Amino acid sequence: MMTIFRRRILGRGTQHPMNEPRAAHAFALNLPTVSRAKVVISYTQPDWELARELVAHVEDLVTRTHVYGVVDSLDFLKRGGRIGGAQALLGSLLSIKPVIQVRDGVVEPESKQRTRTRALEYLAAKALHAGRLERLALCAGVAPDADLLATRLAAADCATELVVSDLGPVIGAHAGPGTIGMCFQVAR
Repeated sequence: MMTIFRRRILGRGTQHPMNEPRAAHAFALNLPTVSRAKVVISYTQPDWELARELVAHVEDLVTRTHVYGVVDSLDFLKRGGRIGGAQALLGSLLSIKPVIQVRDGVVEPESKQRTRTRALEYLAAKALHAGRLERLALCAGVAPDADLLATRLAAADCATELVVSDLGPVIGAHAGPGTIGMCFQVAR
């Protein structure tokens, strides 16, 4: 999106929208990509061709981007009200590790695996069987086995290098230590 923006708008000598307080505020709040595109468009002269190009580009990215995660313990999901006490107890007794997916901005259960090892293998298989990838990222919150998943993901057919980072404090607080998230973008 920013490549199109730089090429089409900044090349014309228009003031960069990040200098505007509202635009900087929207970017600092980490608004979704579509909102960012709207902010960029609102601070430029009406260029409907650019707007259509940006919307098409963002929609293409959304359809090709997949986000998954695995939590280590169901306790934090129970405390946050995401699952009930009976579900948490049964899941803990059976060592169930839910695999979650972010779809259309909503966190949904994607799969339930019996052990953490199986859950991480399931995540790796999702990326490895997706075909050629443009981008692949892994983030972990105090997860000692994240290196094992990163090693497994290194075999993925990806145009860029695997990005490994720490999980942010908000997701970490809701999902708990040991949470691992993975995001990939399928190539066109």
